[in-house]
Amino acid sequence: MCPCLTGSTSAPLSRLVRHFCARRREWLGELCHIAERPLSQAYDAALPGGRPALIVFVQTFGDLVNFNPQLHVLAADGVLLPGGRFIALPRVPASLRAEGFWRDVLAFLVKGIVLSEELRTRMLAWRHGGFLAHNEVSVGAGYAEGRRKLAG
Repeated sequence: MCPCLTGSTSAPLSRLVRHFCARRREWLGELCHIAERPLSQAYDAALPGGRPALIVFVQTFGDLVNFNPQLHVLAADGVLLPGGRFIALPRVPASLRAEGFWRDVLAFLVKGIVLSEELRTRMLAWRHGGFLAHNEVSVGAGYAEGRRKLAG
């Protein structure tokens, strides 16, 4: 059993990204893969061959039931090795995850030919890119009620 489960929630994506995802809903799945990559890369650097134990899902509505996609991630603080053994590792800093996600989302939009390289460069310089990674909430392995609340 993993020692700790961390909840990470994105803030709503920038209006520009929301617009593109509203027209191409299949891109929401790619955003989940993009959210997973910085975690996988960071944990692979710490323990090669380990895979993060995580769940990534998309919420597509805001408080006003408008299209406002957000990614939610439940991640164990560590990796699973081939064979299923869990190894606890330090948390990946939220800032690293947010920066990696934002950079990779913009690269994906350039590749999808909906964003110019020039606009991508300008957006990377923005102080607030439209994504926030938060990993301050964690629940110990033995606290079943806490895990349910974190996932709910």
